[in-house]
Amino acid sequence: MTEPVLRRQRETWADVAKAACILLVVFYHVGTKDVVALPGLQDTAAARAWDTGTRLLTPLRMPLFFLVSGYFASRAVLRPWRATVRSRVLGNLYLHLMWLLVAALVHQVFG
Repeated sequence: MTEPVLRRQRETWADVAKAACILLVVFYHVGTKDVVALPGLQDTAAARAWDTGTRLLTPLRMPLFFLVSGYFASRAVLRPWRATVRSRVLGNLYLHLMWLLVAALVHQVFG
C-alpha cells in the first residue's frame, strides 16, 4: 500500500497579501493608462484622487509582493536546479510564448 502524498497547506495570509498586491498593480495600470485617457476624466477630482491613491501605494505594491514570494522561495532554492527549472520555468513557458504571440498580433493589427 502506498503512502498518500502530503502537500503543504497554503498560507491564507500570503495568498491574500499577494492578491491585494496584484490588484493594486492592476489599479495602478488602469489609472495611468485608461482612466486618465477617458474623455471627460482628464483633470477631474476622481482622476486626481485615483492618481494620488495609486502613487501613495507605490512603496507597498511590488515590495510586499516580492517579500511574501521570497518568504516561500527557500524550498525552490534548496531543490535541485533541474527540478526547479522543470516545474517553475518550463511549465509556464507556453504562457509566455502565447502572450508574446498575442502581443505581436495586436501590435501588428493595431500598432
